[in-house]
Amino acid sequence: LRIKSHEAPAKPKRKRISQEQFQALSELFDQTDTPNYELREKLALKLNMTNREVQVWFQNRRAKFNRARLQEQRNQQLILQQQKQHHHHSYSSTSSASSSAPTSPYPALSPDMAPLEILAMAADYIQRCDQEQE
Repeated sequence: LRIKSHEAPAKPKRKRISQEQFQALSELFDQTDTPNYELREKLALKLNMTNREVQVWFQNRRAKFNRARLQEQRNQQLILQQQKQHHHHSYSSTSSASSSAPTSPYPALSPDMAPLEILAMAADYIQRCDQEQE
């Protein structure tokens, strides 16, 4: 018996959480970003959700939190680089190559960058490339 793709059952529609559910989940996230099974079970019963739905919400929220943190680190790195460049340019009297060199929207890699910053920069670059292809 073969089921053709157009006959396959459709994926269940994505569930939206209510403002009350969001509030309770967020409050717990402020206390712990990785609740254990029992805590998830209690909250799931209280919010009329499944343990798995609560678990996935926390996974997604941690990912969002980490993306925001990495973006903030990138922004701080860019600010520091700009300050260094500004400081360098204000003391250098002749700079012939800087005016003709093409500028890139991506910051240059430097030896003092942390591996996590390099990975974050690479992930951002890949995401931008994917968005440009869409």
